[in-house]
Amino acid sequence: MTNYFIDDPKTKASSTLVNFNDHVTAFNASYDTDIMVPNATIGLQVPNFLRYLYKMPGGNNLLETMMQVQVYAKGYYLASNGDTVYRRFSRELHLT
Repeated sequence: MTNYFIDDPKTKASSTLVNFNDHVTAFNASYDTDIMVPNATIGLQVPNFLRYLYKMPGGNNLLETMMQVQVYAKGYYLASNGDTVYRRFSRELHLT
């Protein structure tokens, strides 16, 4: 996730890449065939000293309702060089 409101102190770029995966503690997704609406919950645990990464000016949250999130999982499928590979298992997910 990119936060365009904070300069990156290491690269001096005008935006900061936030490693969302470092703070995910839980993920749950379900799909109800009766009402045809998928539901997902992502649990985050962000230390107080890193909360600024998820904030915009005025104290608004960087994560918004109906924001598109793509979910990847680390699987046991190996790449040609023997490394494990992240595979996308959810095409898109909208936060509510």
